[in-house]
Amino acid sequence: MATKTTFLSRFCARYHFAPSEFEGELFWHCLHPHGRLAVLSILLVPRGHFEADYQLIGAVKEATSFSEINQAILRHERSPRPRDFLRDVCGIRMSTNRLQDVAEALFVPRPVPGLPQQVRLPWNAGLGVQPVRPNFSEAGIIGNGALSDPLEADDVLAMRNRM
Repeated sequence: MATKTTFLSRFCARYHFAPSEFEGELFWHCLHPHGRLAVLSILLVPRGHFEADYQLIGAVKEATSFSEINQAILRHERSPRPRDFLRDVCGIRMSTNRLQDVAEALFVPRPVPGLPQQVRLPWNAGLGVQPVRPNFSEAGIIGNGALSDPLEADDVLAMRNRM
């Protein structure tokens, strides 16, 4: 039985980092570009500002699938936190979209050019049923797409036809 590799080992192998450098390198890799400038000037960012980001990194470190990383990101986004101007308005935080992109690149297989790929069959393949074009006149659809219902009041029908 093959053992599953973790996000930590895949990230370090792909980007050529030591496992001890994982947290810092993933943080910088997923930081918003405009946030990098603000982080460089340490006086602007209060101590402990990135604690939630490092908690997310710790949560995805041992993940063995893309879905585990997505679940950790959802828990991170739904966790209650007080509003923070730098984090919420200025966007000086780790990007969960960038983290998903990194995880997708590491866990989701990509098609290899030149190799035959699995053929996608139409939705009704193998059913022996051919799709039939609907008869709109039987459904009561008139020329402009509005339904004609004899039980519907004339003013409601007129209002629907104007839309």
